[in-house]
Amino acid sequence: SITIPGSVTNIGSYAFYKCTGLTSISIPSSVTSIGKYAFTFNSCLFFVNSNNSNFSSNDDVLYNKNQSTLIQYPVSKTGSFAIPSTVTSIAYGAFESCSGLTSISLHNSVTTIGDHAFESCTGLTSLILPNSLTYIGNYAFYKCTGLTSVTITASAITPPNAVTIIGDYAFDKCTSLISLYANSSIPINLSLNTSSSYTGFNSNIILYVPTGSKSLYAVAPVWKDFKNIVEHIVTGLDEPVATNGNISVLQNYPNPFTSSTTIKYKVTEPVFVSLKVFDVMGYEVASLVSEKKPVGEYSIEWYTAELTSGIYFCMQQNGNNITVRKMLLMK
Repeated sequence: SITIPGSVTNIGSYAFYKCTGLTSISIPSSVTSIGKYAFTFNSCLFFVNSNNSNFSSNDDVLYNKNQSTLIQYPVSKTGSFAIPSTVTSIAYGAFESCSGLTSISLHNSVTTIGDHAFESCTGLTSLILPNSLTYIGNYAFYKCTGLTSVTITASAITPPNAVTIIGDYAFDKCTSLISLYANSSIPINLSLNTSSSYTGFNSNIILYVPTGSKSLYAVAPVWKDFKNIVEHIVTGLDEPVATNGNISVLQNYPNPFTSSTTIKYKVTEPVFVSLKVFDVMGYEVASLVSEKKPVGEYSIEWYTAELTSGIYFCMQQNGNNITVRKMLLMK
């Protein structure tokens, strides 16, 4: 075990990297910065002085002061771990080589998973990514050889409520992975990837997508590389009438349509209504409603004079609840 002297203000990058015999470390209030990978491959438990203005510890885990960033998880810990609801970002290498970690619960507050964050966490068998997540870093789940299933539960189409970047080699060498669930009826636009878009997903694994969306995934960037795309029912996306919290959304009519179509919805309690239209690539082409509505039944007509024929999607959002309806424009 080590107690950092009170004269120390900076712990540099790789300072205690691979110190596998270190059991605990006490960080004084004087430390203002901790470098990248300072404690990676490390079994030590963390104890941060409560007067430190930049860092904190909770249940032996190292965080920044307000615990919005999880910096380092001890390799020695085993079993399951639930990410606290305060965490929005998981730092680079935070769980790297935590082979005893058998399950991880990612709270809906998490937006970013950093580079190498879960690399070589071989004990993980399944993974559900929250719909708050927007970024999965390079090598994030590299060599997670125990993973058999990954679910991307993104319920929206554009940032900040959907994964838009999956980093290079993020799921490379996940040799047991056999299925990937993409529960958005519109393929999330992954063309914003930073480089070659090689995510590491084995193209032979089964990609499960919502009913009616297979043809969209088959032509979408990155998704089209999957050889086995299978449709399945996702609750909330396939009913003729979708109830979304205090809003019921009906299918548009007519559908297919040539120049315009009418969309109906019912509000059962006063609520803010967001109604937008996206193309098959996930780009917004129209914002139809964006205001608080009182109780009542409503309809709005969407005119498509400048748009080309094809499939479009009407998305209604009520807080974190999302409803999507597929529409076909034929000119």
